[in-house]
Amino acid sequence: MNPIPQSHGEKILKVLENSVDLTFVSEKGHGKTVAVENLAKQIIQNPKNRLIVFESFPKWINEFPKASFMEIPQEWIIQTDKTIDLENTWIRHEKNYQLLNEDLISQFLRENKHCIFLVNSDDIEAIAFFCYSIVYKFYRRKYDMLRKGYPITEQVYFVLEEAQNSLDRFVLTKGLFNRYRKLFSEARNMGLHWILITQRLQDLSTYFRCRTSLAIGKISLDDFDLKIGRMLKPLGIGKGILDLPIGNFYFSCINDTVQFPKFETGKAKEWFPKRPNRPQQKQKESVLRDMVKGVYNFIFSTPQPKKPKGRLTKEQQKQIDEDERDEDELDEEQEFLDEDLT
Repeated sequence: MNPIPQSHGEKILKVLENSVDLTFVSEKGHGKTVAVENLAKQIIQNPKNRLIVFESFPKWINEFPKASFMEIPQEWIIQTDKTIDLENTWIRHEKNYQLLNEDLISQFLRENKHCIFLVNSDDIEAIAFFCYSIVYKFYRRKYDMLRKGYPITEQVYFVLEEAQNSLDRFVLTKGLFNRYRKLFSEARNMGLHWILITQRLQDLSTYFRCRTSLAIGKISLDDFDLKIGRMLKPLGIGKGILDLPIGNFYFSCINDTVQFPKFETGKAKEWFPKRPNRPQQKQKESVLRDMVKGVYNFIFSTPQPKKPKGRLTKEQQKQIDEDERDEDELDEEQEFLDEDLT
């Protein structure tokens, strides 16, 4: 497998490290995910970089073996509130969500450096809320570090598949959209980077797409006429970009075209929480303690009364006599009953 040209790869990574986000846009089948997988492979070669992938369709978990994945069931993202606002006879529904099992998700992030989240949900807003929750967790940690005066050395790259589902203003509620805006505008100062993947650039909100550099593959004529053609006009790029071969992407940040080879696929490792096991040292201590306890009981235990041997005492003899007398009385009563019956 031929890697990305070294010069191009270094230029792209340098652009990303300089707090510039990236949006991959092309039609289905042109190789957007393959291109990002190749780029992600170079990103994780740096031990200071960390990769977090969000997807709602199982593709990365079957093609990117460099990370561990966790599936998020849709019942983990619950709707907690729903209000109806009446204004000029129009009805607007506001939704709020809550994420369950945060302890498991936090454990997954602690134990794995490069992570893939497979969000199994039919609700686009629920998927967007989950992605926001994970990014916000990193954002707060970086914020606390800066607040205490610590330098930020770790660079976190968030790959968002089907980004139009999470960053479309007409899909999200106003509250969630505004929270995304705040994260997106401040993340670049905290070592948090976005790599967005979409099929049509006009499906993304203008606020997000205009703050990213573009990696353009084969696009539709509609998308070219409405958005991309006017954006590339200052660079002198014409309609020739419509004929890019599969796997080729034009990067506006380096003003050059990069060809991405096929990615060497493999399954990602699914993560499961470990069962709490008893430490081996404690097991050895427990066995040793039981052995000492057994020896102690054997030596210092109270001796059991022994059966009398040889000559009987007066009390023992008296008890035997009483028992024999009782037996004789029972025999006499039985003989008396037998005579009456006959």
